[in-house]
Amino acid sequence: MPSVWRSQAISAIIFDMQLVLGVDAGGTTSRAALFTLDGTPVRRGHAGGANPGTLGLDTAAANLTTAVRAALPHSGSERLIGAVAGLAGNPSLCATLTERVFGALLSGGDVRGVRVTGDIVTAFAAGTPSPSGTVLISGTGAIAARIADHAPAGTADGYGWLLGDEGSAFWIGLAAARATVRALTTPRPSPTRPGVGPVRDHEPNRPDPALDEMTAGHRPDDHETADR
Repeated sequence: MPSVWRSQAISAIIFDMQLVLGVDAGGTTSRAALFTLDGTPVRRGHAGGANPGTLGLDTAAANLTTAVRAALPHSGSERLIGAVAGLAGNPSLCATLTERVFGALLSGGDVRGVRVTGDIVTAFAAGTPSPSGTVLISGTGAIAARIADHAPAGTADGYGWLLGDEGSAFWIGLAAARATVRALTTPRPSPTRPGVGPVRDHEPNRPDPALDEMTAGHRPDDHETADR
């Protein structure tokens, strides 16, 4: 019964109130939340990442569509008076992504009420009501930014996994993988043959100078080989 009452209350809210939508989409996760103007949560949706630069436009659009559709009311988007989408990735690609997703989901395909911004702006807004300050993001990627009046005024890093994103989850994973490779390929003393020089486990057939020196006196001379 409580769940029925909650569903009826939400339906009443959607019918009687104007609504706003917030979206936060990064390289791993996309989240959308629908609210009344007084901040009452109505519906939520989530899906995989929606960075069009790293995932491709089709995958990003599919994931973002899933998250936004789940957050929109079943009655339609007529009461939605505005939306803010904080997206990670190339601004031009993010604009294309927004038009594609919201154009298909909103009534009449009108995306004029959708404001597209970088995820640094929405991350900052999630942590403080202040219009200005600084924010540090360390997720799939990494970036630091100075925010002035809800707009980025300066950034550090955020160059993507190939050129930067130091301290991000990808950067940490890559550093761990590199350390593992170095540990596996760095020469080390043999644990079973004292006095023998460094060996590499992944190269079992590699010539061993120390072994060659030890067995040199027991090898047949060229003339002995020829006589056999």
